[in-house]
Amino acid sequence: MREQVIEAAQEVFQTLGSGYLEKVYQGALAHELRLRDILHQREYNTQLLYKRHELGIIRVDLVVGGDLIVELKAVKKVTESHKQQVRAYLVSTGFTKGILVNFPPEGEEVEVFDETRDDSVLVEPICSFKGKAIEKIAKAAEEVANNLGAEFFYQQKQKSDYYLKALKTEFRLCDLPYEERTFELLYKDFVVNENTVLIVDKRYLLDVISKDEIDEDTIAEYRWRWRSTGLRQGILINIRPDTAVVEIERFKVC
Repeated sequence: MREQVIEAAQEVFQTLGSGYLEKVYQGALAHELRLRDILHQREYNTQLLYKRHELGIIRVDLVVGGDLIVELKAVKKVTESHKQQVRAYLVSTGFTKGILVNFPPEGEEVEVFDETRDDSVLVEPICSFKGKAIEKIAKAAEEVANNLGAEFFYQQKQKSDYYLKALKTEFRLCDLPYEERTFELLYKDFVVNENTVLIVDKRYLLDVISKDEIDEDTIAEYRWRWRSTGLRQGILINIRPDTAVVEIERFKVC
């Protein structure tokens, strides 16, 4: 089945050429599979799982033959984060094999990367993090990035929601207290805005983003967003888009 999918993908690439968006290649490949009478399902919905906890519904580009995940990209360079996305799909669906097919903007051949499910993630999850709260937060962030990569930031409207849920799973495993609290911004006793925030260890305001770097404008934005909470310490966890490398910025809110 793998070889049939690759042959169909190469036919699509040779016919259309390079430079199109991923969605274009997805539609063309689905049509090519139909022409070849290959059983497949486009945009397969499944629950994204993280250490047995549900994070939300995701869409897999293609499932072929009932058990092969096919993830498509149209990028200059396939990164580790792209591969992590496929591995996360395998854990969530229960399928054992997947391929990542890239239609590079420059080139004449599709690129194919094979992935298999890591069954070690299916064992009963435990916490292996020790140390102070800030150290546990950093290790939890790295664990989440290693398992999810950064691609799921771009699959939903609330971009950080999956990652916050995964982090809260790690916090529960490690007995690190957290809570979600809603603060009101008042103007002459009138509520003009409500802001729900995540508070870890009763003192750290925390959020997850995905940018090339945490710059001063980003920190200023969060200082403004969190100023009505009365808490002084903020933590931004940045999972960089291409590499899924974790960057943590700790700063004073007020």
